[in-house]
Amino acid sequence: MLSKTTTLGIPCLFLGLFGLQQSDPFQRHLKAFKVACNDDATLRPADEELWKRAQSVELSMHEAIDIAVKYAKEDQHYEDVRVLSAELALIGKPFYSVEILTRKDGIARRWELHVGLTSKKVKFWLIQNRLPGTPIPEGKELQSLPSGVVWVDIREGDGAIVDANSTVVIHYVTTLLNGNLVFDTYNHAFPEEFAIQNPPIPGLGQGLVGARVGTKRKLILPYSSAFGAEGLPGRIPRNATVIYDVEIKNVRKGEVQGPAPAPGG
Repeated sequence: MLSKTTTLGIPCLFLGLFGLQQSDPFQRHLKAFKVACNDDATLRPADEELWKRAQSVELSMHEAIDIAVKYAKEDQHYEDVRVLSAELALIGKPFYSVEILTRKDGIARRWELHVGLTSKKVKFWLIQNRLPGTPIPEGKELQSLPSGVVWVDIREGDGAIVDANSTVVIHYVTTLLNGNLVFDTYNHAFPEEFAIQNPPIPGLGQGLVGARVGTKRKLILPYSSAFGAEGLPGRIPRNATVIYDVEIKNVRKGEVQGPAPAPGG
């Protein structure tokens, strides 16, 4: 089984852009070389500069893909491996970034593998663990609702259960897929309270049903269940997927006992 790590974050999960952690905030995307600048604009160096960086590249992309697939099959024992993409990353010391899809025991997983150009050493990351915000614990699987809302419990609580008639009290941190912070209720004196049937955005209500007080739940909300096609000018872009790391502090009413209902129910 491939090891999971939180060495990297995911700036753009659904766009397929993957970036480096906060150690260098200017080199964020592997898909587009960036030079140091004071904002998130994509500034590409001249072709001559790229040529100098690429001169050390002797390993072909075909060879790098073969190394990545062989590693997944022989070292990690995945018999079914599909290559989704491969790219030469001219960031710092060049390397190949190979994205693969594996399937084992009925579970499909997506990975990014970095292949060193000289050592041919392979480093790898489970892509779902590279969402911004709180890391997903090992062994936890992302769950999805018909609306497109995706959720996973970071920590399961043991208090009252949230149902469709509940009013919840929550703290949360909201980020975009590029890691930019949007909201953080922990910085305010009070958490937020709302009725599940009348949430600030639809996905926030749908994704909390079935959770217990004390739960910390990560929600990945598509734009249709979040801030819509228009977003929030100056804060949230159009058609933006947003991430909510939610902590359920209390349930004001509609509390039920027994097995928790499924999210979205």
